[in-house]
Amino acid sequence: MKRIGRRKYRPSPLKAFERLVKIQGEAIQTFTRHAGTETQIFLRRIIHKIVRDRLTLAEYFLRRAEEIRRTGRSGLVRQEERDAISSAYYAMYHAARAYHYCMRGYDCNDHRLLKREVESFGGNWRNVADKLEANRGRRNEADYSPYYPLSLAKDAQQALSDAQRVVKLCRREIRKIESRRHP
Repeated sequence: MKRIGRRKYRPSPLKAFERLVKIQGEAIQTFTRHAGTETQIFLRRIIHKIVRDRLTLAEYFLRRAEEIRRTGRSGLVRQEERDAISSAYYAMYHAARAYHYCMRGYDCNDHRLLKREVESFGGNWRNVADKLEANRGRRNEADYSPYYPLSLAKDAQQALSDAQRVVKLCRREIRKIESRRHP
């Protein structure tokens, strides 16, 4: 019998690892410490792939924000201007998720919780958490309100600048961590 309609979505086998929550990630880390070398290497490679893929997604959103950023005006907001702010935020969000996964070994996709988790890393990460929060507010305003309260061009430029800094920092710190894990 011929199937009608779309084929059933089959996620990548990595999807199960990518979406690990805290308790699952901690259980795998405990297991990994007691597992043989081959298993440890295999699990580290999975985590490395997930972190790299998440960082690639962040870089895609950053490039997209850079490409579509336009000067705006107060009042009615054009869709392209909304997209620049939204893409810049998602670049930061995915870069921070990649760093979090690299550090903790599990995912954090809740926007508010991710901000708190990133803040808990201390140091420069508090600044990253502040940028996530500020730009999430900008994104919400740009995505959900037909009227933008401030100069959209200024906010789009700030969001893009923040995204460039956050993605760069996350990329650099992930490389440092991975170079220690995989000398």
